[in-house]
Amino acid sequence: MSLLRRRIDSSSASTSFSSPRQQQHQKPPSPSKNTNIPMDQAVQVLYPRSKITQSTTQTKTSRHTTLITTNAQQRFTQLLLEHGECHLQDWAVVASSRPLNDDHHLNSHTTTPTRRQPPKSKFIMDDGVILISPSTSMGSITGRLRLCSRSVVFEPTDVSRGIVRCPFDRMVHPPTWKDKMGVVQCNRHYVMKTNNVIGPFTNVEQWCEFRFLFLHSDPVKFYELSQTLFHMVKNEHSPTDNTTQNPQLTLKEILHPIHNRPFDPSNYIDARERPLTSNLRCSLKSPLLTKSGCCIVTRDYIYFQPASGVFTSTASKAICWKISDVVATARRYSGLKDVALELYFVSNGSGGCVDVPKRRYGRSSSSGSSGSKTSSTSSSSSSVLLAFETTKERERVLHLLPRQIPCHTDASFLQQAYVAWKTSSISNFEYLLLLNSAAGRTYHDLSRYPVFPWVLSDYNSTKLDLMDPKMYRDLSKPIGALNEKRLDYFRTRFHSMAQDLE
Repeated sequence: MSLLRRRIDSSSASTSFSSPRQQQHQKPPSPSKNTNIPMDQAVQVLYPRSKITQSTTQTKTSRHTTLITTNAQQRFTQLLLEHGECHLQDWAVVASSRPLNDDHHLNSHTTTPTRRQPPKSKFIMDDGVILISPSTSMGSITGRLRLCSRSVVFEPTDVSRGIVRCPFDRMVHPPTWKDKMGVVQCNRHYVMKTNNVIGPFTNVEQWCEFRFLFLHSDPVKFYELSQTLFHMVKNEHSPTDNTTQNPQLTLKEILHPIHNRPFDPSNYIDARERPLTSNLRCSLKSPLLTKSGCCIVTRDYIYFQPASGVFTSTASKAICWKISDVVATARRYSGLKDVALELYFVSNGSGGCVDVPKRRYGRSSSSGSSGSKTSSTSSSSSSVLLAFETTKERERVLHLLPRQIPCHTDASFLQQAYVAWKTSSISNFEYLLLLNSAAGRTYHDLSRYPVFPWVLSDYNSTKLDLMDPKMYRDLSKPIGALNEKRLDYFRTRFHSMAQDLE
C-alpha cells in the first residue's frame, strides 16, 4: 500500500512540465473517438485474454496458417542468445560446414586441415553430448548470417534445419575472410529450433569449420567487426584498437549509431503528418525481451521505429498505434526508474497496431537488419510498454494524449474505480486487476507481474461452499503463520534471538 500511495502521489503531482508560453505554441492533439470511456471498458483491457479472443474468432485452417507464418518470421529472437547479448547486423549468405580433426588447432589457422567423413543424418552421442550432427556437414544452405556481440549465428531459410550458434569464446582464432567467403572455426556450437520446434539446445562438441559466402555484400565489415568482438570476448587487446581496454565502452560505441538513428519520415502513415515531439529514445519492453528504438508522436499516431543494424543506411519499418484506439494509460517503472508508459488499446485483436506502408522501394536490402519486420509481440497484445530515458519525456508523451483518456495511476481514476466497485459496477476480479495496475504491475514485466490474494483455505474438496466461513483463510494472520507448527517454530526462534541479544 505504501508503494501504491507513492505512485498515486507522484502521478497526481506531475501533470504538466512545460511553460504556458510553450503550451500556446504546441499544436493540440486531434479529438479522440473515446470521448466518454466507460469504467468497465477502461478496466477490461487489463484482462490477459487478447490472444485467446483472437484465436477463437478464426477457423482452424486460417489459425494454423497464421501460426506457421508468425513462427517463421519470429524464428530468431534474442532469447536464443546469452543474457545481455545483442544482435548487431545480418547478411544474406550461403553456408557450408565440415568437421575438423581435434588436433587441427595446434597448427596455423591458415593451414588447410584434414577432413573427417562422418555419417550424414546421424547423431553420435557421448555422455549426453552430441559429437557429430548434420550441422557439421552442411552443403550449400541459404540463410542469414547474424553477427551478435558474443557469437555468430546462422539462421537457415529451411525451417527444418536448426539455427547454428558459434560463440566467440569457443573459437581459437577470430573469423577470417577471403574472396567473399567468411570462415569460422570453433570447437563447440549449438543447434536450436530444429524443425522450428522450441526445445533444449543441442550441444555439438566437435571441431568444425563454417564457411559463409556473402551474396550481395562485402564481408570486410563482418570481418572487421567480428575481430573487435572476438578480442572483447577473449579479453585481449587488439593491436589496431586501443579502446578494447574497456569492453563495455567499446560495445556502447558500436551500438551508438543504432540507438541514435533518427526517425525516417517515410514511416508516416500520411505524408502531411508533423511530429509533436523530437526523436525520443526509448525501448519497447515485453517479457524477457527489450527492443531499442525511437518514438515519435503526431496528432493521430504514436510511432516506434526499432533500431536497425550497425551498417544499415536506411531505417527499419516502424510500428504505430492509433491514438484514437487508446482507452487507458498507466505510468510504469523500467528497472528502478519511473520512466515507462503503458498504453492500453481497444481489445479488437490488433492491439491498436497499424501496418505502416512503405513508400520507398528497396527498403529490405540484403544487408538489412531483422528490425525491418513489424513486431508481432506488440501487435498481438492489448497493451504496449514503452520505456523512455527520462521521466520528463514520458510525461511529455502522456501530456499529448487526449485528456479524457484515464490513467490507472492517477488518484482521481482510482477513486472512481473504488466507487464503481463499491456499487458493484465492476467485479472483484476487475477491481483487483485495477489495483495491480495502479501499483505499477504489468504483464510486460515479469518482475512486476500482477498478484492476487490467497483467500481460500480448502484446496482438497471437489466442490466449494463459498457461504461457509471455513472455506476462507484467516486474513488477520500472514501466510507463514497459518500453520500452527510453523508458527510455534517461528515463536521459539524469535524468543531465542531475543535472549541472544540480551
